[in-house]
Amino acid sequence: MNTKSKLALIAAMALAAPAMALPSLSAADQSLTRTETVKYKVSQATTAEGAAALYAQLQKAAVRVCSNDGVDAIGGSADYEACVADALNAAVQRVSIPLVSILHLQAGKPSAVVAR
Repeated sequence: MNTKSKLALIAAMALAAPAMALPSLSAADQSLTRTETVKYKVSQATTAEGAAALYAQLQKAAVRVCSNDGVDAIGGSADYEACVADALNAAVQRVSIPLVSILHLQAGKPSAVVAR
């Protein structure tokens, strides 16, 4: 059985010029929700390799959802980085697979040095 996870976020669009031309638009009218479906099998995501593969898919989907035709990804703006982080947090929470959550928590921390 396939399970689907949807990455969803609300990205406020920078509509300075159109907002001035249309002052009657509310803030809600100026936001955009972009989603992407990531298909996965829960049974495969319960192994270390499967969880890593799913986490990589979620990361790539978060980048695509937050990207403005690749422009933001190149510039690495603070808004873009926050969007990716929020989308990835939401996706990891939504799939609710322990190994994926652990990978996500570890991704934000420096690698530990393994003693020999």
